[in-house]
Amino acid sequence: SFKEQTNLTPNVYWNTLRMEEAVRQLQWSQEPLISVACNLGFTTQGNFSRFFRDHVGVPPTLYREAARATA
Repeated sequence: SFKEQTNLTPNVYWNTLRMEEAVRQLQWSQEPLISVACNLGFTTQGNFSRFFRDHVGVPPTLYREAARATA
């Protein structure tokens, strides 16, 4: 099964991939948050922001600002 092979459920695996891509896009693109959210399959910027904050610990706007400040 998928979980036996990856040690993750499909949902956890998918969400991990989405967060990795969200981090990449926030660090390196100039796309507005709504575009990043849509690129990753979120229906609203609010849903994306909550999801990101819950997984990363800070809102995506603050993450982007911090990433750019250290670049």
